[in-house]
Amino acid sequence: LVSFWSRSDSAMKFRLSEHAKTELLRRQILEDLVMQVTREPDQVVPARNGLECRQSRFLDKSTGKEYLLRVIVNPERTPNVVVTVYKTSKVDKYWRV
Repeated sequence: LVSFWSRSDSAMKFRLSEHAKTELLRRQILEDLVMQVTREPDQVVPARNGLECRQSRFLDKSTGKEYLLRVIVNPERTPNVVVTVYKTSKVDKYWRV
């Protein structure tokens, strides 16, 4: 595990896994944006194997299209571990009303 982010309260500490860090670079996603979604997501939905998906919608200014940034987190670890991260244009598929 490489990166470590924290705020003053211990409940908001996270680590970026090696895989997540690799995916950030490969998918050209800003770490600051991942930190923002991890700490203050628009939605938190269950994912497989006890993981959770923290997600937020964003407008891609270069294309004018809306996309969803999905941050998969292991909440059972202390501090929580960001397992992977990706963005998708399939907002309707993943967004929960």
